[in-house]
Amino acid sequence: MTELEIPHAALNVLHTITDVDARADMSDVDVRVVREIALPVVAAELRRFAAELIRPYDETGAWWPVIKDAHDRMLRRADELDGGEQS
Repeated sequence: MTELEIPHAALNVLHTITDVDARADMSDVDVRVVREIALPVVAAELRRFAAELIRPYDETGAWWPVIKDAHDRMLRRADELDGGEQS
């Protein structure tokens, strides 16, 4: 893997759902689309990114605490976004 980044679209979704002013401007349909479609996609992307981040350490058994912490935080955030429903 050459880059460790979450796709730009996923970051935009995360920004929108965490920006109170942006949410206030969203219609009920927009909110439903974000909840039913976007959040599960973002959660799945976080899980994929977490797996890629930790894979080299998992294969060698050498855990770097900061990497393990970042991995665990990503998985917790993914669970918060989609209620723990892994896709």
